[in-house]
Amino acid sequence: MYWAYFSGTGKATTSSVISLDGSKIAYIENPASGAAILRIIEWKSGQGTPAAAATPQVEFNNAQVGAAGNKAWSSCTAGESCMISVPFQNGDQDTTSSSFYVYFGTYGDTIFVGDNNGKLHQFTGVFNGTPAEVTTNWPVSVSANALTSAVYDAGTSGNIFVADRGATGGFLYAVSPSTHAKVLTTSKLTYASGTVGIVDGPLVDSNAQMVYIFVGAMPTPPQPWAANQAKSPQTMGAAVCSSFRPALRAPVPAPAIRPARRHGQRIPFVAKRRCSVPGR
Repeated sequence: MYWAYFSGTGKATTSSVISLDGSKIAYIENPASGAAILRIIEWKSGQGTPAAAATPQVEFNNAQVGAAGNKAWSSCTAGESCMISVPFQNGDQDTTSSSFYVYFGTYGDTIFVGDNNGKLHQFTGVFNGTPAEVTTNWPVSVSANALTSAVYDAGTSGNIFVADRGATGGFLYAVSPSTHAKVLTTSKLTYASGTVGIVDGPLVDSNAQMVYIFVGAMPTPPQPWAANQAKSPQTMGAAVCSSFRPALRAPVPAPAIRPARRHGQRIPFVAKRRCSVPGR
């Protein structure tokens, strides 16, 4: 065990992400009430144990980009552990969406993450600068439902893909980070209303410009779970859709891309129209 830290009394119910060199870790903590908090820790080996977690030696609380009092990582004391916390500025919690960190490119050192009320957030300077939330044109309102984990496509589309949960959820969305707008809303991908919607985040193949969505289907009588595949054409045109139902009945998260290659639904990656799903 290298280290163990106590960051607060809340719960972290989603996955964490680490910096490229492994020296920092980021995750979302939800207090009993109030806004979710992006916690980022620069750890030091040997501090804390599972039975007696340590408190980071230096702590800063940041807010929105440009706020007075925001601290950069350079403000941390060399050789000491340091934690920078950034609350969600809209006050929402996040118990379903893991942080998606962009390591390189236009949005390098940025986290995209959803919240329980259907908003998509952007945090910048996460591991290498001044961690803060972008509040100009952000967060983007995507849905009225809790969002899954988001995925940024560094390929041709340059969009962020995210889905929504809940009885009225079950849609795949694309958001342009440059225009702060939804550019795609699919037709409902679950088999019936009253299901759990989509609980796992999309899988994005940037090279092939493909998106894979795994859908839970639990109407009465129960139907199989399904894998849906979205295709990105180079030119806009009519969507060509097909519905497939693999014989997978266990409600499991998406473990890999392979099942979706055999059971797919094709829709435009960036569409001007919705794709209808025949046979549902």
